[in-house]
Amino acid sequence: MIHYLVRERHAHTLRGFLKHWAPALRAHVTVLPYEDVFRSAELPPGVHVFSDLERLRPSERELASELADRIAAAGSRVLNHPRDVLTRHPLLCALHAAGVNRFRSHRRIDPRRLRWPVFLRTEHEHDGALTPLLHGPRDLGGALLRLARRPLALRAGLLAVEFEDTRDAAGLYRKYSVLRVGDAFVPRHILVSRDWMLKVADVVDAATLDAEEAYFREVPEMHALRQIFALARVDYGRIDYTLHEGRLVVWEINTNPGLTPRRARLHPLRIASQERAVAPVVEAFLALDRSVAAVAPIPAFAPADRTRLLQARIAGRLLG
Repeated sequence: MIHYLVRERHAHTLRGFLKHWAPALRAHVTVLPYEDVFRSAELPPGVHVFSDLERLRPSERELASELADRIAAAGSRVLNHPRDVLTRHPLLCALHAAGVNRFRSHRRIDPRRLRWPVFLRTEHEHDGALTPLLHGPRDLGGALLRLARRPLALRAGLLAVEFEDTRDAAGLYRKYSVLRVGDAFVPRHILVSRDWMLKVADVVDAATLDAEEAYFREVPEMHALRQIFALARVDYGRIDYTLHEGRLVVWEINTNPGLTPRRARLHPLRIASQERAVAPVVEAFLALDRSVAAVAPIPAFAPADRTRLLQARIAGRLLG
């Protein structure tokens, strides 16, 4: 059995896939909200996938790391060990240092260190850009003043990310995505848009459909993508990237990705291709389930652990 650990509020990513696209996987996959796991004294055996790691508080991630150690020691399999995974900002820094990305991500938002234009986004959420492109210190100052009225955004941590213009000659942006499920790497989509903050495919025609079908058959850059997953220490997640001037540009690896939108949210011309693309994802989960034989239940959190977590949460609230 595969156990998917996730924030309850964001469990719709996998639950929606199981409900609308892969009901046969319900016998093989369970969704375990962290809110329940942190109150548990025992966990079932199997494969445990730690997702949503960027949304865990430091105290929660520490306890999740201890739990992952216990799971591995008991003979079950851990994907995305919370102590090891590089989340958004550390990964972008590592990719820049490795020469993969030219652009940088900044926690310390110092106008003197930025390569303009930039945009602001949160470090710990997946809500996209919080601002349009900012072209200088005046734009940045105004954006920060407006965001000061949004405490939830500030609590999620602000990043200034340097913009990388990856448009082609026709003014189109492309986002490619590959999902890793343990040892399987599954191409998911090519989204094409005229919008630089690319969330949906709003350019769909025969050419984009043919390109996506070819991508499902072969991903030429797969070797490099495997290396980036290894650098990030991510065993389950979706890498979002593009190709520009013959090189990779990597945006992020999401450890709790949406797998396939509901049919009503897909462009009508993309429904058939997405239906065909579901089968390799299902097989990847089934192969992952087969990778671990049943073992004994796993000790989770003792009362002292749960008390420590509660104290850390209270301290975090007091410190703002």
